[in-house]
Amino acid sequence: MKNCNQTTERGLFFSIPSISLLVLCLLVSFTSCSTGTDDDIEDKIGDYMISFNGNGVLQEFTADHFPQGNIFDNGTQYTGVFSGTRSSSSVGVSVYDNKAIASNNYSGFVVTEPTQQSLAFVIGASINYNEGQTVYSTPDSNPQVTVTITEITSTEVRGTFSGTLKSSGKEDLVVTNGKFYVPRATNNL
Repeated sequence: MKNCNQTTERGLFFSIPSISLLVLCLLVSFTSCSTGTDDDIEDKIGDYMISFNGNGVLQEFTADHFPQGNIFDNGTQYTGVFSGTRSSSSVGVSVYDNKAIASNNYSGFVVTEPTQQSLAFVIGASINYNEGQTVYSTPDSNPQVTVTITEITSTEVRGTFSGTLKSSGKEDLVVTNGKFYVPRATNNL
């Protein structure tokens, strides 16, 4: 009769404790492999996109939704427009200045008075979001929006945005954690 408690040398290699140790080592090695922290991944967005939380609900306009950036210059008014469009919604983030659009913080907006030396121009920022027939936008009075361009190159623009948008007869849309990374086009008007 064979004794079940006896193991051969060859059987020790495949014993349950050895297999458990092997599985544990593999799990540790797989879970410890990482390309970086979550912050690193967020800073290295792979595809062009615009995203934000609107009253706590994530809205994303990915590469499939044609995010784009345009910089306009007519000599006195400089404008940057960063937008994305889905089938039933769109977002537009804009900055305005009397000098070239650059890495900078833009907030609120002010329309200057024309003078004998210069035309009127706009300085600041605005955000618009359309969902179906509802249009949310930066209000004319007391605009509470901020757009920060964190990186601008000849081919791409990256930044953040936030603010409170209004729509007639609707609850305010509080925009937080806004981010954009878009291809850039330059247009002289």
